Amino acid sequence: MNFFTAIAQHTPPAMILMVALIVWRGYRFTRARVRPIRTYLLLPVIFIIWGVLHIVLAAQLLHVPLTAPAPILGFLAALIIGAPLGWFSINSTGFAIDHQRKLAFLPGSWVPILRYLLVFVINYLVSMATQLHLLPLTTLALLSFAVSGLMIGYFGVWMGRFLNLYQRAPQTDLSLPSRKKSPARLS
Repeated sequence: MNFFTAIAQHTPPAMILMVALIVWRGYRFTRARVRPIRTYLLLPVIFIIWGVLHIVLAAQLLHVPLTAPAPILGFLAALIIGAPLGWFSINSTGFAIDHQRKLAFLPGSWVPILRYLLVFVINYLVSMATQLHLLPLTTLALLSFAVSGLMIGYFGVWMGRFLNLYQRAPQTDLSLPSRKKSPARLS
């Protein structure tokens, strides 16, 4: 059975909803807007948690100790690669913060949707390959730990830089855009 065919056959329908959520959330970041701080941090937190859980579950499924040298080296190498990518992916130009209302303004960018989709697809493929044992166990262990390291490094440093910019940014009065009400809602 082909690698991608096996994964497609075992993909639960809920994953299609997850991809739709990622696309929707990522697309919203293509436009510059004022958003609550928690909005910027939600998906990175989810991906960091997923990265940690992926290491633990992969170790259990593959019967690999969490201290095995090759997977740990793969994790550390990917962490080192992901960290600077996370650092440089925030454009601090135009970054504005309203500390009192806990609002942030970031310029619109296609980077968030691309990073969320890329990380999701890679992690999902490695997760499914691990569950279905589609590759040799040592390769799966190395890939699982490396993908987790990349996710944790990228999103951890991204969040750290975001929060650092948040703390250093001067107070700017921002407000959430008002939602336009349709004539039917006004009555």
